Amino acid sequence: MLLIGDCPKLKTLTIPASFKTAGGNILFNDSGLEDIICLGDAMTGAGAFDANSPANAVLHVPVQYTDNYYNKAGWAAFRGKSSEKNFAVFMTDGDAYTHQGTYTGESYETVQVEYSRTFSNTTYQALFLPFDVSFDTWHDAGLHVYRMTGMVENEADKGVQLNIEEVTEGALTANTPYLVKADAVGTVGFVAPGAVLHDNHTSLNPVTLSLTKRSGKTLDYTFQGVFDYFTNPSIIWYAMSQGEVYRASATARLFPNRWYMTVNGGEEGAGSVKMNLLDTTETGLTSVSSCNPIAAEGPLYDLQGRPVSHPRRGLYVKNGKKYIIK
Repeated sequence: MLLIGDCPKLKTLTIPASFKTAGGNILFNDSGLEDIICLGDAMTGAGAFDANSPANAVLHVPVQYTDNYYNKAGWAAFRGKSSEKNFAVFMTDGDAYTHQGTYTGESYETVQVEYSRTFSNTTYQALFLPFDVSFDTWHDAGLHVYRMTGMVENEADKGVQLNIEEVTEGALTANTPYLVKADAVGTVGFVAPGAVLHDNHTSLNPVTLSLTKRSGKTLDYTFQGVFDYFTNPSIIWYAMSQGEVYRASATARLFPNRWYMTVNGGEEGAGSVKMNLLDTTETGLTSVSSCNPIAAEGPLYDLQGRPVSHPRRGLYVKNGKKYIIK
């Protein structure tokens, strides 16, 4: 049982995961507390928090236990509703996020969300988060985030490429699939102040991109994010590995905060999908040829991966290269 009181000079309290029960008035007269960091699930018997918890203390909890802290008697005094915003969440990549709210569609307001992820390489990786993140937040942490814009068929090797472009302003949207790259190998962390945690089973935003192949067949490539471990041996699905998208084995298990890809709801689609980065700047597209793309051999596509027979002014892709018709 945990009981800590009459410590007005105590600034930070870390509660190990091994503590399961809290005594009455456990923070009585601890008026100087600024941060309470809980490493495990919500303890029982913490009702005294409602009357005696320090008014300005911030409660930091693991993302996988958010529901318990947010709704359990006593701990609920810290939740960020109305004018109270003293509820913070730390999220280590790979931890399951199982929040389903007291009712469907409920979101959690927080002081901040602390996110960390360990990168073993600097290639493209899947990213799927339950909160919005501003450009400055991830960029200052040494990360690059990319959105998906279209699918194209590569004339050279008959394979399929995923067109992506770097997000260089604004924010990434919660519950939406993205790609991420780190500047260096190692653990990267950032803090998203005032982040709102969305629930994990409504308002998900899968990305679907269509591709009409040279054979005339149209394929729909759908990218669906997950907040818990995922496996489904009954369908064909694909996942990121070493910077490309590969077909997953029947026993594969996808980690939380990732996305998987299906083709036409679970059909065989491609051996692998490579990334095709479309470089952009504030003034427009760079590394684009202004030559006539019609002169080059191979099918012509728009940025959504749709074949184009009679191009007008605009940007097009052929054989993995970008062309602009003026």
